[in-house]
Amino acid sequence: MTLQVFSHGRTASTRCPNKLMRPFGQGSSLLDILLTKLQNLREIGYPVFFASAESAIATKCGQYGIDHVWRTGPSAANSEDTGIIFDYLEALEGDWFLFINPCLPFLSTESIAAFIGEALSFQCRPAVKVDRPAFGIRRHGNYYLTPESVWGTSDVPSRIGVDLEDGWAAINWTDNLSHLDTRSVDPVYSFAHALYLFRKSDLLERGFFWDWNEVKLIPLQNPNELWDIDTEEDFKAASDRYYGSLARPRLD
Repeated sequence: MTLQVFSHGRTASTRCPNKLMRPFGQGSSLLDILLTKLQNLREIGYPVFFASAESAIATKCGQYGIDHVWRTGPSAANSEDTGIIFDYLEALEGDWFLFINPCLPFLSTESIAAFIGEALSFQCRPAVKVDRPAFGIRRHGNYYLTPESVWGTSDVPSRIGVDLEDGWAAINWTDNLSHLDTRSVDPVYSFAHALYLFRKSDLLERGFFWDWNEVKLIPLQNPNELWDIDTEEDFKAASDRYYGSLARPRLD
């Protein structure tokens, strides 16, 4: 069974319009960066493609030699229903797919390949038996709180932390904390929104990627690669950082 690696996009973002194709730093774009990663993964041996409903994006894919798949109208217009967003996969052969968030310019090919290797329990072998979905998560070594209202005054799980004054609950520490040391604090993990490995059959049946009791959660090792560009402020800051710290543009 072959794992297919892909991404998709559109130019109709409301928070950061045309963020995939507009200039990102020194003459590149988020789409250029993503398509280069797909080229690299194809060289490893994975079938790759990019999906959109726009001819300009299809043309750009052709310039990189990356297969383009046409999204349906409902898919391209929807941003809230996972089943609809990925409905174009129904027409494709194969059952296992890895989706890459196209708005993470710092996410490296090496990190993607390492995620695949851990998810499959093999090192970068495309034709293997995939037996469970996988999702990238991010480690946080800090002290976290949540509004008490999230849990209710008597519902804060004892392992998570304790009720504090002024409407807060500690998540990964207790009220006898007397020394702040991020090296020893119990870590908290969040969704990385970066890499999603799933069965197409699950997506079509559930309208979502997986059963949360089955998915393998894989910590992504470099948090500096997980800057997700959502807003105009994100776009400008990431562009400045991406090129300002490098002698030449890095596209992989």
